[in-house]
Amino acid sequence: MLIVFYMYQMNMLHKTASLLLLLLLASSHITAQSNKTIIGKKYRVITETITNSGMSLMGQQVDITGNVSTTADVEFQTVTNANTYQLLLTVKRLKGVVGAMGQQQDFDSDDEATRNNPLLKEMLKSINQPQEMLVVNGQTLAVENQNDVMSQLGNANTIDVSKLVLALTPKQIIQGFQWSDSTSSENAKQINHYIISKIANSEIEISVSTEMKMNGTIKQSGIEMNQNTMGTSRSVRLYNQLNSLLISEKTAIEMTGTSEIMGMSGPLVFKSSINTMVKE
Repeated sequence: MLIVFYMYQMNMLHKTASLLLLLLLASSHITAQSNKTIIGKKYRVITETITNSGMSLMGQQVDITGNVSTTADVEFQTVTNANTYQLLLTVKRLKGVVGAMGQQQDFDSDDEATRNNPLLKEMLKSINQPQEMLVVNGQTLAVENQNDVMSQLGNANTIDVSKLVLALTPKQIIQGFQWSDSTSSENAKQINHYIISKIANSEIEISVSTEMKMNGTIKQSGIEMNQNTMGTSRSVRLYNQLNSLLISEKTAIEMTGTSEIMGMSGPLVFKSSINTMVKE
């Protein structure tokens, strides 16, 4: 939000690649606003993520690439006040390809072979299962019926619902208006800076600059990776001025740092681009 990561356990190399891909971040949050015109409507959210990462382990370079598409349906249920809304998120499809060290693996949740793959079946079993989500002040505070797709991906939402609705008053919607916010957890912190860069044709363009730091341990499939990384994210979001709903977002992320896995440590560099589209 986010940037999504998928488990590949064909061998130890694929396990390492999977852990490194978990570093991809969702882009920064934005405060949510009430707009009752969207209640009861269903929207399709498509996110495409391209990742290029590199890690040096004991003098050996491990390069990882990923191209992943997530398709989800979002239905707004309630809008309580100016900054609170509840919705149903249903992930409909995960599709992509991940490569490392000259090897690659394709997957598609619509494909029977992918669904029957014992290494992926657990991760994909909750596709098409609705997930209730509550957003307050740009934060996803409560998730009921949390599906296993999300938990298998390190509790990171494949779709960042907190930025779907723009929370600005009519007086604030002027070109050049700026504001900031931040989020933090035990292992991560980010500071977000926003500016309305353009208003034209009933659309609001917002530029987002984010500073990110991650310091902690990722654990997946019994393997742990300690990481200490920092970097930046640059996004351009386009909102519908009539209903405050996100139309599209383009994000570029760059991070560098160090990581340690299976007793080996080394520098880590990765870049990613994330494109999100919202359609009725």
